[in-house]
Amino acid sequence: GGIRLRQVRVRNDSCRVMQLYESPVNNVCYDFYSGSTRETRPFGPGGKYTWTSAAKTGESSKFGYVAGSSYDGSGYVAELPLNGTRAAEIVEELFKDLWIDRATRAVFVTFTCYNPNLNIFETVDISTEFEPTGRVVPRANFRGVTLTPYRTTSEVVILVFYGVFCLFVVGYLVFMVVDFITYMRIPSRRKCKWLRYFLNFWVLLDVVNNLMFVVLIIQRVLFFANPMRTQFTPELDHYEPLLPLTYAFYQEVNLTSFNICLTFFKVFKYLKFNAHLTLLWDTLKVAAADLFSFIIIFGIVFVGFSVWAMLLYGREAEGFNTFGLSLLSCLNIMLGNYEIDQMMQINRFVTPIFFICFMIFVYFILVNMFLAIINDAYGVVNRASRLKGMRLSSQMKKGIRRKVESLRNTFRKKEEKVMGDGKVISMLRRQGQAMGGSVPLKLNELRKLFKDLPEERRNRYVTRIYTKKKEAKDAEDDKVQDAIMMQRLANMETMLAEQARAMADLRAHLAALTGGAPVPGTPGGAAPGGPTGGVPGD
Repeated sequence: GGIRLRQVRVRNDSCRVMQLYESPVNNVCYDFYSGSTRETRPFGPGGKYTWTSAAKTGESSKFGYVAGSSYDGSGYVAELPLNGTRAAEIVEELFKDLWIDRATRAVFVTFTCYNPNLNIFETVDISTEFEPTGRVVPRANFRGVTLTPYRTTSEVVILVFYGVFCLFVVGYLVFMVVDFITYMRIPSRRKCKWLRYFLNFWVLLDVVNNLMFVVLIIQRVLFFANPMRTQFTPELDHYEPLLPLTYAFYQEVNLTSFNICLTFFKVFKYLKFNAHLTLLWDTLKVAAADLFSFIIIFGIVFVGFSVWAMLLYGREAEGFNTFGLSLLSCLNIMLGNYEIDQMMQINRFVTPIFFICFMIFVYFILVNMFLAIINDAYGVVNRASRLKGMRLSSQMKKGIRRKVESLRNTFRKKEEKVMGDGKVISMLRRQGQAMGGSVPLKLNELRKLFKDLPEERRNRYVTRIYTKKKEAKDAEDDKVQDAIMMQRLANMETMLAEQARAMADLRAHLAALTGGAPVPGTPGGAAPGGPTGGVPGD
């Protein structure tokens, strides 16, 4: 297509000249470009250059580094055809008519090139901004886009994978909806239950990530549905506004890059099974309180130095002429990327003081405070992770061993598969009797008998047989205890009978000694020292 020239202008009364300096020669003022200072009236000889709205030009807005805001797609347009002679005549006419003058604030030169080797349309946007001081700021942007993709075999394969990815996104959205419905059906007395569900960090990350994937899919569909994609041809003699389509494509690329970052953040959600794989996340959680206080202190100090630098160098250095650019320049100084010679040329007296103070307070103190906070938190988390469970290698070995054993038991033909539970139990009993007769088998012995069985059935058989053997052993132990108790009772009865016979013999002996008189202290005898209690022979 052709080449388009477009400029934006400001009114000659967009600012006010001080009355002290006002004169017939100096009575107009041209301010920075904004929506309120924009010129829309015709200008040039006979007013032949007219203003065109953004809807008619088809151009999208562009950010203005000088204006500090965006230039919309409107302006005064002049188009150059592909014919070189005719294009040169139009440029000469614009030059004679003073198409660019004091009111001009930006000129945009836009055209499109086509590379048949790569099947890429390259949009070239050369912008030139004019400050009220007369300084000119040129910039150039080159953006390539493929209007007819998915023609080669590799591109078709990419398209197939893209379709599978879309199905995966839809399936995951359905899973999230089902999970939310299941969560809401759980009875709970808490209010705003749905809000608590979405306030979970991982749930919120999943929602944002998948909604952005949906937006990307919609953008891709709209890109293919755009009629400009098929109607644009390199043989056009006039300019076709391809920039909106190119901007839409690059917005999709930017959104995709950000969403990929969110997707990789989700990896931490699935690494929580091992403490050593969550060191980064756990470190940030432990250091969160200290980092919040540090960020406040760092922000105060850093903003102060940025304002200081903007006041010192903003009038002459482009990197400090706004507060935002001054913040970025101070960040570059903190990272070691600075131009001390240019700063010394602007202000050679205050620059050493600024540089030394910045390095001491920001680089040596604040940066090391940040590293100390992270280091302390990492030490706490690392010590806790060493005390918590096994390492990743041990867990992986255990998991692989369990999986191999499961696969081996699945594909191995075992006689046990055609045997009923009764036959297996009978066989276990027979082998138990062979190993020890009526002696109950131990639990590890039962496991050794059928170690090749699937774990679930092996545990079931072992539990049943071991339970029966244990019950039989308990019953036998009860019988033994009863027999022991009966023997003890019989022994006690025998002992009591012997004690009774000993007492009878003792009474008979005492009666013989007293001559047949009752023994004192025994039934029928008087107490010692009574009327009849004398000693024989007295």
